[in-house]
Order: sequence, then structure tokens, then C-alpha cells
Amino acid sequence: MESPMQERTFDELVRYLRDQRELGEPAPVVMLGAGASKNAGIEDMKGLYRLIGVEDFDQFDAYISGRNVAERYALLGRYLASRQPEQITAGYRALAALCAHAFFDILLSTNLDPLMDDALAGAALWRRDYIVLVNGVVQPQRIRPVLTSRQPRVKFVKLHGDLYLRYMAWTRDEMDQYVAEIEGVLAPAISNRDVLVVGQSLRDEGVRRLVLGTGGLVWYATRQAAPPNLDYDQVRIISDERCSFEELFPALAASLGIVYERPAAEEAPEPRSEPPTTMDDLMASVVSVGPSADTRSGTGFVLTSPRVIVTDRFALQAAATLGSTVWVTTSDGRNLQTTVVAVDDQPLGVTLLAVPDEVTQTGLRVGADAVPSAGKSVTLAVAVGASTGLSSGEIVSGIEESLEVVPVGEVTGLVQIRARTAPGSSGAPVVNDAMKLVGVVVAGATDPDNPQTFMVPIGNWRHQLPPSP
Repeated sequence: MESPMQERTFDELVRYLRDQRELGEPAPVVMLGAGASKNAGIEDMKGLYRLIGVEDFDQFDAYISGRNVAERYALLGRYLASRQPEQITAGYRALAALCAHAFFDILLSTNLDPLMDDALAGAALWRRDYIVLVNGVVQPQRIRPVLTSRQPRVKFVKLHGDLYLRYMAWTRDEMDQYVAEIEGVLAPAISNRDVLVVGQSLRDEGVRRLVLGTGGLVWYATRQAAPPNLDYDQVRIISDERCSFEELFPALAASLGIVYERPAAEEAPEPRSEPPTTMDDLMASVVSVGPSADTRSGTGFVLTSPRVIVTDRFALQAAATLGSTVWVTTSDGRNLQTTVVAVDDQPLGVTLLAVPDEVTQTGLRVGADAVPSAGKSVTLAVAVGASTGLSSGEIVSGIEESLEVVPVGEVTGLVQIRARTAPGSSGAPVVNDAMKLVGVVVAGATDPDNPQTFMVPIGNWRHQLPPSP
């Protein structure tokens, strides 16, 4: 009988992750297991069996159940520590970077070690943007509001406890109990979400029930044949040599254009004179704009200095006149009224809006006037829709060109980007790898086989900005 589960390729997983982020759709939940820690240098269970002189998990279960908290920590502390704690492995750094770039936002793990905690602390994330939740230490009723809130965006839930908090599930009964205690809170929070499973066999009944019970697809990454306990039509098997934890996430990061390697000591960047901007800062700065309270036709974004909202004249249609009233919707869903303070007379020119007093986001910082050279990577953020969509791309030539745009006619001074954009992208910010603003989107094509986006570079509209205070 043919299995109902379906095979997918690594490239299909990459395309799926890119599409979800561009559309602003919920990212898949990531489920990690012991395979992730093993790949990162933590001794596997067979090593622990040798350490205490048992042959299998049943014997280990009987042995560990008779030890108290202090005895367990004394026995397991060295076992669960990385052999090189000062070094975060490539797999964990890549996964943390993918979280920082909004490809993932909920991580679940049955591991007790600090590897993911350390990786998130070292990623391009503000502390307000991620949280580590240790099941059993944080009570389920207090986890509930965090799981459903916008901030912190990235949630890492340690299902079986934590080594250094001395609260750990090791026996079968304890594992079942820990998951059962949080399931009533966690299951609704991940309902209808897809799940990416890495380094986790799903043999544990509670974890398996949690993953298969979301109602979404289950992407199961493995270097081996699919396990028989996943014979369901919602399961997508990715069987690939790159599917071990320490290979999968670096490969995903490379395919998605995410750089996570730290510079060598001799290549370390100069000390910053200002705090860095993160992907979460970018998303928070973006607003949708429209001519009326019930119409959103384009995207805009808040600048740090001068303190204005930048958008595209075409996005506001006839409302793009000096002093006219327009509306913006912030990243946290507030609909606010504001006014136009400057308008470029070009058909697709940049338009500036006053920042409502209620908007407290820091905003984006402006980069240099020079157009990024060919091949330089950029990120676009589009706000029209249920949530902000992010698109990665690269500068095509860096040379300004003209474009015939229906219905406005020929538009000059545009720079082409190889990136996909969705309707409502007019006025979207384009930032470089340093998260500095390099341009504003004014036109694009949605053809996935020939992605074309055009921006007005900063040098062509900086003169419109009022003096910085």
C-alpha cells in the first residue's frame, strides 16, 4: 500500500520559507530534538549509558528515577555541556540568524542544554525581541499571553526543562507529564501552523501528538528513510544529505541569502557610534498608508532623523497634496490620521508625512547617497496585508535607468533590484545588510520567474528631507 506521506526536496523547502516570509504568512514552528545537540557536540545517549553502566533507555529510566535533583545535576551537568561552550556552532548560529531575519518565530525543543539560548543571545536580536520559556519553571498560565503576543516575536520553549535551572524531565513518565502540563496552552498557540522537525524522532507520544495536532503541514528533515510513525498525509519528508541539524540550517541560510558568520578578529568592524538596527526594527518601522480611513494602497516607513514617514506619491493617489489628510496603520495595528508635509512633483516621487504622536518606533537610519553596486544584497519590507512581508534581493547593475510605467508614463532615475514584491509595495523601504536605508520602492513585477523591482535611490530625494534636529 502506498504511503500517504509525500516527499519534498530541499529546494522546495527553501522556496516555501521564502514565500511565507514574503507574504507575511505565519512561519513554520521549529521542533528540535536530541539530534540537534548531538550534531553540536553534546554526547549522545549511548555515551550516557556507558557513563552509568546501563544498556538501554529502560535501564536508564530505572536508574535516573531514583536520583534527586542534586544527584541528577552532578551526573548530567558535564554530559549536557558543550565541549567548547565559548563557540556557538554553525547550525545554531544559522538557526538564530534565520529567526533574526523573520524566517522563524516559535522554536520548541526537548533538549535541556543551553545551545539555542546562547545562539539567540548572540544573534542580531534585541532582548525585547526574543524570550526563552522553560516549561515547568514558567507556569503554563503565564506562558499563554507570551505565546500569543506580538512581542517578543521569537519564542523559544524548552519542553522538558533546563539543565541549569535544575528542572529536567528524564524518565518517560516525566516527559509525558511535562508535555501534558503545557499542551493545553501551547497547542492553541500553534494551531494551524506548519512545523519543521529537525533532529527529533517524534517517538515520544506527547511531542508527536503536539506536532501532528497543529492541523498544518509537518516538514520532516532527515538524512535517513522516513520513520514509520509518520505515515500521515500531512507529512512532507525531506530526505537529503544536508538534513542533519548542523548542515541543514547553514544550507538554508546560504540559500536564503542570510549571512551569520562572525568576522575574524582582524576583520572586526569599527565600534558603532549608534545602536544597530535589527530586522525587527525594520518591521516595526513599516506602516501601510492610504487616502482614507478604510483604504490602504501602499507602504511607508518611519525615519529616525529627521522624524518623518516616507512613502510614494502613487501610493496615496489624489491625496498626495501638501497639507492633505491621509491615514497610516502601524505594525501593531493602530489606524492613525496624519498629514502630508512634502511632495515630489514626479509621478512616482517620494512623499513625506508627519509622524503621529502615538508612533514611538525608533525608525530607520538613512544610508549614503551612493547607489549600492551590482550584486549587493538588500531587503524590502511591505506593509499592505495582514502582516509585514519581507523580500530579499540584490542590486542588478547599480546604474540608474528609465522605465515606462502604466499609467504614469516614463519614469527616470530608477535602480533595478532582483526581488519579488507584492501589490502594495509602492513606498516600501529598501535596506542594505547594515539595515541602512538605500531607497524607496516605486514599481515592481510579481512574476516569480522574472522578479523585477525598481527603487528611487536616496541620492535622488534626500534634498526633500527637512534638516535633522
